Amino acid sequence: MLKTIRYTIDRELFNSEKTHIRMFIPGEKEPVYDHIFQQMMGNKKYLILDDVIHLPMLSDGSATDKYLTTLKYLISISVLKNVTYQSNYVYYTEAGEIEHRALFPYYILTSDRTLTISSFFRYL
Repeated sequence: MLKTIRYTIDRELFNSEKTHIRMFIPGEKEPVYDHIFQQMMGNKKYLILDDVIHLPMLSDGSATDKYLTTLKYLISISVLKNVTYQSNYVYYTEAGEIEHRALFPYYILTSDRTLTISSFFRYL
């Protein structure tokens, strides 16, 4: 699945005149944000990135590390001069359970594609 996501992002970055990615993916999927960061460093293109990021209020140690890594990538992306980054909101419940029924399924939208992803981060 990650290979397909990378391909979708690359297609938007290198084949579109106006690059705009909108996405809602699990908060611990830092390889997606890492890929965007790596592709945009030194890139002449300008990207508008909108996402819905959700993080649990409470998590165990290993999950917390993943969420912190994701936040580091998001901060890195947001300081790039060729990226306009807009996180629409952070969504979690007080019990720590991620509430995404209103937004499910996960998705990535580009100028010419809609990639729909299941809650298990697989194809629908």
